[in-house]
Amino acid sequence: MKIRNKTVSEYEETNIMFVGPPAAGKTTAILLFYHTLIDYADELGVKTINVIPGSPFDLHMEAARLVKYGIPPAPTSPEQKDIRIRFEVEFKGLMFTKKVNIVVADIAGSITNTLMDSLPELGKMTPKQAQETLRSYGLSEEDVQYVINRVFNSKGFILVANVMDIGPEKDPDGRLAQFLTNYMSFKRNRGEKEKINVALLLTHMDKYLLTTTRENFIRDKFPQIHEFFIKSGYVSKYEVFFSAIHGEYTTESGEKRFIVVVRDGKNRIDYTVDEYKRLALWLRESF
Repeated sequence: MKIRNKTVSEYEETNIMFVGPPAAGKTTAILLFYHTLIDYADELGVKTINVIPGSPFDLHMEAARLVKYGIPPAPTSPEQKDIRIRFEVEFKGLMFTKKVNIVVADIAGSITNTLMDSLPELGKMTPKQAQETLRSYGLSEEDVQYVINRVFNSKGFILVANVMDIGPEKDPDGRLAQFLTNYMSFKRNRGEKEKINVALLLTHMDKYLLTTTRENFIRDKFPQIHEFFIKSGYVSKYEVFFSAIHGEYTTESGEKRFIVVVRDGKNRIDYTVDEYKRLALWLRESF
């Protein structure tokens, strides 16, 4: 399996977007997912991982710091406006190589919320009007083009929600269900009828006591998303994944760290690696 940089001009395949409210755990989830692809490349059928340059965020280094040394990434600043993480995965196939672009829109929470709310109206605008509207939200010119060309053309989503935020105050269920509804309205307003595939990735499951089945949990705690999956008619395939990191502790200087253990002969943190393997296989089979 090869890891290499790839120019943006060569970057043109299926777009899958990670999306979630502020502090949902998107950055940590993508680091765990990325390193799982590296560690289990042969098992998962990964041929190459192409990291798209141009971001101050060093994906490979940050993933190694987390998974090998237990050092979590710094929280995304509320003022952060650039899309920080972009990479492409090439999966081996029997007849051909399948490429999936992983798109993480790790932008300021206020901009994310505005973008979620504005999707239906953006779908009614001309390309020029949509670009001007996105600029007014504070996105850079590069990110405006990236949202137009990549995010708005996503074939599916990985919705990220923190289970500790369940409830009416932060309401990840309502916010993400609204995003899906608004995105499909955006697509319909552009005359597009293609269905999407959606994964729900629940973070911080190490802090939540699960006492029921996965399906019942989603139906009870994320009823709006569950209903969208089942009844909207917009979803072709959906799946639910759990993310957890065990062994969190605080250093004498007050910094959060994770215990490193030996797994498969390597020093790694104790996380839900099998769930991230399932996610990789789901992406390979669904897109």
